[in-house]
Amino acid sequence: MSPTQINVFSDCCPYSLKLYREHRHDDSGDAEGPAAAEFGIVAHACLHQAALAEKAGLPRNEAVEAIALALTKKYPAKLVRAAADHALEFMFDWTFPKSFDYEHGVAFDAGWKQVAWDSGDRRIRLILDCVGVLDAADDVYGELKVAVAEDYKTGFGVCEEDLDGPQCLAYTTALQRMFPDADAYEVRLIGTRFHKIFKRRWVKEDEDQAADLRRREMTLDFYMRACEQSEFKPRVGYGCTRCRFTSSCESFKTHVEAAQARSVIADVTQAATDFGVLEARTTVLESYLKAKAKEQPIELNGYVLGYHEGNGTEIKDAALLGEDFAKLMDGDAKAIQVARSFATAGELGVTSIKAILGASAKKLGYKSKKACVDAELPKYVESTVTTRFCWKKKKDAPGEAAPAEKKEPF
Repeated sequence: MSPTQINVFSDCCPYSLKLYREHRHDDSGDAEGPAAAEFGIVAHACLHQAALAEKAGLPRNEAVEAIALALTKKYPAKLVRAAADHALEFMFDWTFPKSFDYEHGVAFDAGWKQVAWDSGDRRIRLILDCVGVLDAADDVYGELKVAVAEDYKTGFGVCEEDLDGPQCLAYTTALQRMFPDADAYEVRLIGTRFHKIFKRRWVKEDEDQAADLRRREMTLDFYMRACEQSEFKPRVGYGCTRCRFTSSCESFKTHVEAAQARSVIADVTQAATDFGVLEARTTVLESYLKAKAKEQPIELNGYVLGYHEGNGTEIKDAALLGEDFAKLMDGDAKAIQVARSFATAGELGVTSIKAILGASAKKLGYKSKKACVDAELPKYVESTVTTRFCWKKKKDAPGEAAPAEKKEPF
């Protein structure tokens, strides 16, 4: 078991962990995922080589270029180039601690005793991007020997909450076994895209912090026992947006088919769930809707929504949700609710139908689609899916300011 597997289990669902294990190439490597995962693999390899070069007193940039060239034999050259450039840009203002170890693998048995990496008694093993001990001055406790684990995050979604996730729970527990004589333990999450560091320190002498370390270990043990005892049943929901195996999941396909049959979305919370599921990586929805839209195109405010043979345009929800689109013209409270749902859905990427956005904006009284999205999306996302989509408010363009507050209910 690894922290990655625990993350898959908790963030996606038990069945996703089963699929993850089935798709791995071997017991020691992670499954190779989509482009985002491959980007992270390549970027980490570049950073690792740069760190080793710095420890040895060698040029870092040359080390990155050398490993990047080697990785083009396994990954697309364009992706490798982008990941290498990302690593080089991050390294411009970054110094790797020379006394630390990099890509350090460690394994533990059921009693959290350190064992060999390939030991048959291992229960969990993890690879720390950077680990070591440093001397630090604390305002309360004075000079401390601090055991530190660093993890480089190449994605956009890293945040302080991740310090309480399964991966960091494993880090703090492992650090205590690897460095029992340390005075304190510290975990750092380093967001390479935004040059942000999220970190937390636990001092053993502090009773509350020592208790929190014990709580973290108990929480990690709960996750591990849940993984070990799971029946691996599917759980369709927000986790599908982070799952790379939706195309292999029959429960997901069944839920998509049920969502296709619905004609009215009146509950914003339910809409958020449905949109999150439909956003997950799969071709099930697109292929079905393409056929339906080709059979039955509809018109809305002068726009023809459907599949056009001439230019190959696919309009995802056109035919199946025609009844909802018609409600945009009714003017009742439910129609306003539906309009807001579609305006939000378009911006979240569930559908790219510009005509829906235009009709929604017009019905809600906005001057443009952008003004509508900028005004309505914050309310929707802040209450439902802020942490999942990492939404960031945009500024209105000149002449596109949101209108005065509406009387219609949200």
